[in-house]
Amino acid sequence: MRNDRAMRSLMARANRDMLVLAYKGAIYDTNVKKLAKALKDTALKYVASELYSSYVGEDRYAVKAHREATDGSPLGLLAVAFAVYLSFFRYLRKVVLSHDTKEDKAKMAFLMVKRVKPYELVRKEISKKLIRIDTAEKKHRIDNALQGGIFFLVSKHDDCAKDHLDYQGKLYVNANWYNMTKDPRVAYFIMKNHIETMQWVTGAPVYMITRPYCRHYFRKISVNEALSTDKNILLMKYHMNLDKGIRGTRQTLPHFMEDTYMERLDYLEGLFKVTPTNDIAVDIEKTKFLMRKWAHK
Repeated sequence: MRNDRAMRSLMARANRDMLVLAYKGAIYDTNVKKLAKALKDTALKYVASELYSSYVGEDRYAVKAHREATDGSPLGLLAVAFAVYLSFFRYLRKVVLSHDTKEDKAKMAFLMVKRVKPYELVRKEISKKLIRIDTAEKKHRIDNALQGGIFFLVSKHDDCAKDHLDYQGKLYVNANWYNMTKDPRVAYFIMKNHIETMQWVTGAPVYMITRPYCRHYFRKISVNEALSTDKNILLMKYHMNLDKGIRGTRQTLPHFMEDTYMERLDYLEGLFKVTPTNDIAVDIEKTKFLMRKWAHK
């Protein structure tokens, strides 16, 4: 499983850097073309990073899912950040230029950051794309497996979500199995053991495996193994019975809120370096308090 938390952290740093660029550019009346180039270069730097490359990887399903989510843009997941911050810069620069003193410019600039919330908008859009990549990759992988596979084994985790407990650690069959084999034992086995289809369990309303960040996974099982070997033995044989599922992201509310406030603190401190105002300092202290609060939940 990809480390989505590490990727989200990388995207948060890129988001911060691009926000600070737009903010600083508006304060100092930077040329639009110069600012656009700076935003693009920053986005490309992050997309070319080793962490980003390892996230996408070379697996054909992952590459395809990433290409679909980003429309093949060279800016990858940060294409949306480029568009948002270039637009925000143009708007913010007009607002800032309508004020005379440095203090008024800084005060108005930070007020617009809080009012427009460009950072939060970019964060939300990137999060949607990461979820889209996760679900699309798994869907492509399943669709490919269904082209030739008849039986499938789904992993079992001791810390499974309650609504997936009844569906984990089981064998499932391709809905088109009757077109793939003439072995009479298969029909009897499916009927006797009430085997559900892989298409059903991975679709609505269960969404086993395909639900965003569901940690379950599957493997194809040969007909002979399915018919002759108990599923629990198969789970042990293929090391698919886990104490805890492999987590690629932090999924609890306290962890989510802690990460959210940590990111907010990061970009606030970046803005403070550009305009060290009391308004930003107050927000920094509030954010630190909220971080501590959620860290202890």
